[in-house]
Amino acid sequence: GRAFAWMLVVTGAAGLLAAWVITLDKFKLLEDPNFTPGCSLNPIVSCGNIMKSEQA
Repeated sequence: GRAFAWMLVVTGAAGLLAAWVITLDKFKLLEDPNFTPGCSLNPIVSCGNIMKSEQA
């Protein structure tokens, strides 16, 4: 029903926002190789190494 539709809209918007933030972090990482992205919480949970790979 309507609740499910609103949940899809809200979670879709959250996903779009998260993708935008990661894109901005990638641009900053390209400008400054020493930049630490916001998704790097600690040495174990870190997306910086992934963003520096050739696949990224």
